[in-house]
Formats: sequence, structure tokens, C-alpha cells
Amino acid sequence: MIKTLEQTLSEADATDLSVIVKSGKRTNKLLGIEFEQLIYFPYWFVKVELKELLLKGQFSELILLFLKHKDKLLTLEELSKESHKELFSFVLWVKDEFELITKLEREYLSSEPDNDMINAGIKELDELGEFNTIDNLVKDWCGAYTHEEIKNMPYHFIFDKLRKNTIESKFTKRYQKILADKQKNKKR
Repeated sequence: MIKTLEQTLSEADATDLSVIVKSGKRTNKLLGIEFEQLIYFPYWFVKVELKELLLKGQFSELILLFLKHKDKLLTLEELSKESHKELFSFVLWVKDEFELITKLEREYLSSEPDNDMINAGIKELDELGEFNTIDNLVKDWCGAYTHEEIKNMPYHFIFDKLRKNTIESKFTKRYQKILADKQKNKKR
């Protein structure tokens, strides 16, 4: 019986696996196909599908999904016949790409809500996950795009739009504070 990538990894010593994850070879090439950076893949694929498969350790399904994006359809059995070393090198590349995206989001898209927004319950929207982001973009673009169209837009396009929204929001808060301070000074 042919082992899956997950079975091979589960049999590895934890220390060996840790060393491989830390210093193992990474590659964006798999089965003769070179993959572009994750930022060029659809938003929903990166933020939901990929994230879920990585967190669950479903690496074979992750690889099959990437191959499907390149119109290369394989079964799990066919994939299991491939070099597990090569497959895991690809998974490590994906992991690094995903960590880079997470770092960029933390650095450029994070904006803490003020106390009034927290008291009003803004955190409740967190349970909606990426749907909330997509729904806000549908509204922001006045319905020019559907939820499905936004889900399928390249990640980098959505990131740029969210970055613009973050910058505008911070600017608006600072500007309102400046105007409020000017009003206070006039009244004195």
C-alpha cells in the first residue's frame, strides 16, 4: 500500500520533523509546474481554503488544490506515488508564503478599534471571518462586484484595497481630532 504524505510525516521523529521544517528545502516547483507567489492566487483560496488545510495538516489536499488551479487533476493515490520529499518541500514553500502574508497583514492592515467601537460590540463581527471583509468590499464598491467575484479576485488586489481603506481610516481619525482640537481652541 502506498503511503500518503501525511502518513510519512506522522512516522517521522518530532525532532527530525522540526529540523526539516526549520531548515528544509523550499520550492515553488511541483511536478514540473512552477507556481507564482500566493498573492496572485484568489483571495478566498489564500485566506480560507489554504489556511484551513494548513492548520489541519491536510497537505495532500492542499497540493491537489494547487494543482487544480493549474488544471492538473490528480487523485490522492497518484499524488502519493510522487516523491514525498518534493511534496513536502512545496508545502514548506506554501507555509513560508502564508507566514509572509500574515506578517504583511499584521504590519499594514491592523488597526485597533477605539474604546467606543469596542463597547458598541465591533468584536462580534470577528466571528464572520473573511465573509465580513468581502461583504464590506461589496458595499465599498457599491455593488459593482458580487461576493463571488471578490472571493475570486487576486489576493494582492484585495490587500491593496484593504491597505487603502486602513490608511484612509487612520487619516480620517487624525483629521477629525485636529478639527476637534481647533474647535476647542476657538472656544477659548
